[in-house]
Amino acid sequence: MYRHIGIYLLLLLALPCSLVGQDINHSWREVSTIAFMNTENLYDTADSPFEGDEDYTPEGAKSWSEERYQAKLRSVARVLDDMAADIVGLAEVENEKVVRDLVMTMSEDYNYIHRTTSDNRGIDIALLYRGDRFTPELVTQLSTSSSREVLYVRGTLSGERIDLLVWHAPSQINDFDARLEAMQGLYGFADSLRHSSRSARVVVMGDMNSTPGDEVIRRTFGRRDRYGESDKGWLMPIDDVGSYAFEGNWYLYDNIFLDADAFSGDTEIEGGVFARNYLIDRGVLSDERREGYPWRTFSGDNYLGGTSDHLPVFINIRSGKLH
Repeated sequence: MYRHIGIYLLLLLALPCSLVGQDINHSWREVSTIAFMNTENLYDTADSPFEGDEDYTPEGAKSWSEERYQAKLRSVARVLDDMAADIVGLAEVENEKVVRDLVMTMSEDYNYIHRTTSDNRGIDIALLYRGDRFTPELVTQLSTSSSREVLYVRGTLSGERIDLLVWHAPSQINDFDARLEAMQGLYGFADSLRHSSRSARVVVMGDMNSTPGDEVIRRTFGRRDRYGESDKGWLMPIDDVGSYAFEGNWYLYDNIFLDADAFSGDTEIEGGVFARNYLIDRGVLSDERREGYPWRTFSGDNYLGGTSDHLPVFINIRSGKLH
């Protein structure tokens, strides 16, 4: 029977291990980790023919030099190496070159899948994966009513099929109806996948720009109960204070949802926000009101030197309990 375990952000801050709970992984036959991270405008320094990156050049408003670019790559790479996930979805990467540079900066060995989106900021989505753990079989993009396409990757994770949907939802500056319509597009893909085959195991990950309690999520993936499952049959195992902070409040915008029926049986799933001290703003270079927030790279055009304005999220999937 499926079991849900909540992991809390403050607990994560205090623990030295890469992903909480891995000290008891020896009790399970199979353990898989899936993560997602919004990298906050990971641009290279070249002026692209696409719109949106003019500020991210050495001559641009943000004075985006090669030194700053390399520092950003090292910072994001450190997070991904520390998480040590089998699969990682990424948002806000400019192009394939950026993803390749990131993978080459990492200490751990990852392959990648990148697709260009129609986003007018010139930012894309990507998927990193360990080649000895995950084998992609199908890669495609799915259109929504927004300019941000969904990356769909089907493959096998430790010998079992898994269907991955990676997305960056329209921001909160868009009106509710537009955001809902786009989310309905994502939900339509996810729902059709889980009914397409008994072997399908659907995992949806991304920067949803909505919390599980927001109406945009409730009207699509359903209302989450206190056990971490929605009334439409989606597991929402991440129950932390938030992955993004704004004006003194935390919001769980980044999330990972799973088809409850596909991950039942002798399976235990835990999820959380991946937080470390080096990801938290100490208020030294920024407004002291941001102390304790995710340490972002920029505040406006003011360079802060942090990793991202979002904290990553993750899930651990354990199956085959050993007695």
